[in-house]
Parts: sequence; structure tokens; C-alpha cells
Amino acid sequence: MGRISARRPDVVLIVGSWTGTAAPGRAVSPIGTMSVAMRKLAASVIVVGDAPNQTRDPVDCLLSPGSTMAACTSKAKAVQLAASSAISSAARAHRVGYVETLGWFCARPAGSTDQLGPLVVASTITAVDRGHISQTYALELAASFRASFRRQLFR
Repeated sequence: MGRISARRPDVVLIVGSWTGTAAPGRAVSPIGTMSVAMRKLAASVIVVGDAPNQTRDPVDCLLSPGSTMAACTSKAKAVQLAASSAISSAARAHRVGYVETLGWFCARPAGSTDQLGPLVVASTITAVDRGHISQTYALELAASFRASFRRQLFR
């Protein structure tokens, strides 16, 4: 807080990993508290959403004999989605931006309520391990992130 206060940034990004924890809901209050505190120190505060983690190691899954898209796709847990939804709602309530990332990592099949996160999107491996995006996929998402970031500035 001291360093941020001394620097007086135009923008503060709040980024963390809550969906891969045992109790993702425990992140809601601290992120809300941090959002409120940062609003006093920066012109704009933006929380970056956290996509659900993979349930299998990407290398092990993709290189296993007979691997398929279905076998290398994770289903988001309801508790992960609920925590992300609560954090998004809290961001709006605290008048801070929120970059929604779920759609970059998961999709809802027609006729389903499940959010499925494949390890491969358009021939690109999305993750290097269960919780970190691959550099290649991050570079592919740069324009989407930039556009989302700009829409959330100075809310």
C-alpha cells in the first residue's frame, strides 16, 4: 500500500488466482477490500477475472495415447463460477472495472449449463500447467485483453 500510495498510479490491476484454491469464495471479501483501498490511490482500479484451473496436467493429457478433446477438457466447478460471479458483482458495487476472462478459457455447450475449458483452442495449447496460461495463448489474447482493459478504465 505504501509503494502504491507513493507512486500514485493511474491504474491498479488486481490479479490473483482464486479458482484453483480449495475455497475460492474466501477470495471475495479480500478482493473487495483491496478494490476499495486502491480506489483511494489510483484513478482507475480493474480486477482481472480468474479462469477455472485445469484438472489434468496439459502435457500428460495431450501426450497420452488416444487423447481426445473430451479427455483434455475440464469442467468448471460451481463453487469456482460462484466465486468469480461474486467478485465481478463486488467490483461493480465498488465501482471498479472487471475484466471477464472466463470466455477466453471456457465455453458452454449448446443445451448445457456446464462451462468447459479445453486445453486446446483453435490449435493452440492454452495452459502450461493446471493453473497458468501458455505464452502462445497469452499472446493470442493480447488484443482481446487490451480491448477489455480499455473498456474498464476510469469507471
